[in-house]
Amino acid sequence: MKIEEAEKEETKIKDNDITLADILNKLTNENIVNDTEYSEKIFNIEEGCKDENGNLKSYFSWKDDADNKNDHMYTQKFHLKNYIEDKLNNGYSATEKFNTKCFGRIKNCALRIYIMEIVYDMSPEYLGAYNKIINEYYGNSNRNNRKKPKFIFDK
Repeated sequence: MKIEEAEKEETKIKDNDITLADILNKLTNENIVNDTEYSEKIFNIEEGCKDENGNLKSYFSWKDDADNKNDHMYTQKFHLKNYIEDKLNNGYSATEKFNTKCFGRIKNCALRIYIMEIVYDMSPEYLGAYNKIINEYYGNSNRNNRKKPKFIFDK
């Protein structure tokens, strides 16, 4: 993907006025998938495989919430809903813009790519490039998601 194309795609995030309330409303729509192909693949390499033996479980509070509130289903739809509800319970306003208050702070790549696809409607080419970089970052390593990998198109 060319830099110009990537920059055009990134305006979908930068110029978006979607609020926390808008996203919660969108997630209640039954047509919104629990996971996308990319978010599920990234989850499996980023944290799912690393958590098979339970060693990292205490680090992922959203997964504890999924155990209690979502029948042990670790979906990115639930993850995003849980993330926003947590922000609202901790002083954020429902009318705050998601892209300026939240998106840049999210380190979890599975959640980021889910948001890119579901909330921002990024192109398949952009998502594919992002997925490739994430796979290379986590693929042959023992990394966890405490630090977001640098994406070539991130500013």
